[in-house]
Amino acid sequence: MAEDVPTGIVIEPIVEAQIPDIDADRQRKVDALVLSMKDNPAAMAEIAGKLVELQEENTELKRENAEMRPLVERDTLCPELLNKRGWERALSEDSDRIVRGHLPFAVLVTDIDNFKHGINDRFGHKVGDLVIQHFGKALGKMSRESDKKARPGGDECAALLMGIDKKGAETIAERIRQEFKTPVESDHPLKPYIDQGLELDVSIGLKHFDWNDDEKRKVDAWPRRDHDQKRLSFMSQQIEDADRNMYEVKRDRKGRHNVGEPLPN
Repeated sequence: MAEDVPTGIVIEPIVEAQIPDIDADRQRKVDALVLSMKDNPAAMAEIAGKLVELQEENTELKRENAEMRPLVERDTLCPELLNKRGWERALSEDSDRIVRGHLPFAVLVTDIDNFKHGINDRFGHKVGDLVIQHFGKALGKMSRESDKKARPGGDECAALLMGIDKKGAETIAERIRQEFKTPVESDHPLKPYIDQGLELDVSIGLKHFDWNDDEKRKVDAWPRRDHDQKRLSFMSQQIEDADRNMYEVKRDRKGRHNVGEPLPN
């Protein structure tokens, strides 16, 4: 619903302001037009009506955009997760809250183990899609509702956990992995392939960040004009660290996550 429009429209600032890059004659014509409308109630009423129409159209467009966002930002294979577009928007919005509020947070980057050779090449891409869907459900189920979960591409997924300590983030990472590895029910579409030797496991890289006083002062001193670029660069670095940790996990185990503590088998 459009907001109430004031009954009076202030036009004096328009008369007083000088429009840049036009000659004095055109400025006088603009001033005369505005003054003529001021003395013409019918013209003013028409302008007010147009403003109301524009406000209503703008409100409707915002409503439609809000309704469309879940559709265009959800992953088609794993509807529990955001797609790349939704992930980038979530990072942009949440990184602003994280930096301004000095909120602790964690980034998880995940990659299904042996996905290409052990799953896609051996059982086919259809089974690969089932495995990705199975992991998407595990990620959605074992993380918090407030966490942002996404599949930016392929079998790699990610999550942003705000307002959490390191132990809490580690616990969520462990739960996600164990849920993914847990034997499926007899009616699960993956059950026949698991009986044929399909193995499920995932490497999870975790980067936790908490703020010390020096870090708080540093971000608070960022120039306003550079704030957006710096916070996005800061968040990208945390994701890169989590991604690097995930690849270290792949090299170092099976059965470990990035902090080096064994996960239950």
